Amino acid sequence: MADNIVSVHNFDDLFADLITQCSGLDSNKVLISYSEKGQVSSSINDNVCYIHTEHVSDYVDQYKNRKEVFNVQSGKTVISQSSMRVLELRITFYGPQSDVLGVKVKEKLYLDSSKQFLYKNNLSLIPEKDTIMKTHELINDRWWDRVDVTLFFYNSVTIEEIVDVVVNPVINIVNDMEV
Repeated sequence: MADNIVSVHNFDDLFADLITQCSGLDSNKVLISYSEKGQVSSSINDNVCYIHTEHVSDYVDQYKNRKEVFNVQSGKTVISQSSMRVLELRITFYGPQSDVLGVKVKEKLYLDSSKQFLYKNNLSLIPEKDTIMKTHELINDRWWDRVDVTLFFYNSVTIEEIVDVVVNPVINIVNDMEV
């Protein structure tokens, strides 16, 4: 096993795929919030979604689990250290169906197919932290429907180190003190 640390930026693409499946929106309507190329315009009547993932500080970051495994053939010990980090996923829906889409995505994350997807990607939903808020946003002198969904996930991280083991130590005891 090698280090298992995924860049937070990679989760945007991963979550975009999951939200596309859960919402039923076309993939060109599920967009990364801070895309390098900017964003395409949409109409007030288009249902669109913007997502952004961030690593947030949490007390669970401080807990580490370590495991040592000795490999007899190589004569080395592999030390693995695992911990959890917390990721915040911000999903912003615009459009006439924004409230329905927000609830639909939030609820579908609790289904077995979504849980399996998350598990395969070392993620676990933190249900007690999720929020959903409906609001409106003034864009070009028009009020757009907007729903913000915020979800939190545990993401397991593992690093490893391979160390040599002392095989045949030579121990010499020297008595410097003579009575």
